[in-house]
Amino acid sequence: DNATIGAGSVNSSAPDALDTLELGLLHAAPLVWRQGGMLAPLDHASVTLDFKGEVKALVDMLHRAQKGLSMRFDVATTEKLSEMLSLRPTILHLVCHAEYDLRKISLGASRQEAFFLGFEDPDGALDQLSLQRLRASLARGLLVSTKLVFVSACHSQPAAEVFAAMGVRHVVAIRKEVKVIDEAAALFARHLYLALVQGLSVRDAFQVGRAALAGGAPSMF
Repeated sequence: DNATIGAGSVNSSAPDALDTLELGLLHAAPLVWRQGGMLAPLDHASVTLDFKGEVKALVDMLHRAQKGLSMRFDVATTEKLSEMLSLRPTILHLVCHAEYDLRKISLGASRQEAFFLGFEDPDGALDQLSLQRLRASLARGLLVSTKLVFVSACHSQPAAEVFAAMGVRHVVAIRKEVKVIDEAAALFARHLYLALVQGLSVRDAFQVGRAALAGGAPSMF
């Protein structure tokens, strides 16, 4: 089955005045992680997500196409995830890193148990959000209005499967074995959302996004 998401009006000066939140974006790019009670810097090469650039490119494309989409942005913490879902977004978009905790794997954990989304804690440090914690933080009632979740992170399929199990009808993720190319994921998202506000079904909009990647990495999703 296909779900169709119609175009929504946009009021950039007062987004909270809108009756319906169409798109909720959460992003995380922690610069430090906690190690033995102390903060240690993360590898800067692994935190190069250009979230502001990604959002600006999306807004610019919608403006050129004369299409509106109400949006709300925030930092990806477990608390902000709950707050965002309480606003009943039609689409939830997560931009973060995802990885497998090699220490846990060395101690005998499965890859499923070692997987985590790289959220931020209240101090801006890395919060390794495991699948178990993600599942526990999602209340089924909060997801009833969410038709699409896009987890834009390296090999994010395990996290997407959690949202699908909670009843979200359409989930977009990066295949388990693929590390996402930031520019490609952003390009895909722009064309996906542009197609949605033009009235295409989620399935057809997904194909539009993949077509935009025809010369890049079409097998990512």
